[in-house]
Amino acid sequence: MSKGKRILIGAGIALVIAAALFLVGFFIGRGQMAAQQAQAQQLRAQAQQLRAQFATAEALSRLLVARGWVYRATIDLEQRNFGLANSDLSRATAILRSVQPAQAGVDPTQMQRLAQAIAGTNVQVATDIGNQRRQILALADGLDTLLPQQVAQADVR
Repeated sequence: MSKGKRILIGAGIALVIAAALFLVGFFIGRGQMAAQQAQAQQLRAQAQQLRAQFATAEALSRLLVARGWVYRATIDLEQRNFGLANSDLSRATAILRSVQPAQAGVDPTQMQRLAQAIAGTNVQVATDIGNQRRQILALADGLDTLLPQQVAQADVR
C-alpha cells in the first residue's frame, strides 16, 4: 500500500473512533444532564419550602417581639414610667400590624382585634396602677393565646 492510502485509512479510522467516542460521551453527558436537572428541580422545591418556613418563623418571631413589648410596658408601668409604657405599646402595635396572619398561622380577626386593643390602650399617670396593669397583662395573655401553643410554651434549654 502506498503511503497516501495508509494516511487516508488511518484518518478514516481515527474519524470513526472520534465519532464513536463523541456519541458515547454525548449520551453519557445527556444522561448526567437529566439527572442534574432533576436534582436542580428538587433543590428549587426545597428552597421554596425553606422560604415558606422562614416566612412563618419570621412572622412568629414578630409576634413574640410584640408580646415582649407588651410585657415591657407592664414593667415600665410598675416603675411609673407611664410615657415609656405607652411607647412600648405603640411598638407592639406597629409590629403586630406588620405581621401577615396567614404566614404566622393565626386567626386574622383575633389578631386585628388584639392590635386595635393594644393601640387603644393609653396608660395614664395614676397612683393606683392596678387596673392598668391588669389591662396590659390581659393584652399579653391575648397575645399568648394568639400564638400557636408550641411557640407560646417553648421549652428553652
